[in-house]
Amino acid sequence: MKDRGRGIDAQLEAQLFNAFVTTKADGLGIGLSLCRSVVESHGGHLNFERRADGGSIFSCMLPLHAETAYADVPDAPPPDVDASAPQAAAHTSTAT
Repeated sequence: MKDRGRGIDAQLEAQLFNAFVTTKADGLGIGLSLCRSVVESHGGHLNFERRADGGSIFSCMLPLHAETAYADVPDAPPPDVDASAPQAAAHTSTAT
């Protein structure tokens, strides 16, 4: 994403992706931290750059192949497993 706003303050830049860092009175400061965590959990990178003419550039890069995304996630299902598919439930019955 590119914008031509006022940009990010240089003092904030080092903490930009830290949780609970915000410049807003009503913000929680978890947005960029959460975004970076999600992107990195899929093997990608979320980056920030200053625009020479003012504003900011945020870029998100994700791996092309699913197996790369799951390489560092030990408990993740393999890429060919449909995580949204209903799973068989274990049922226990007791006779009376």
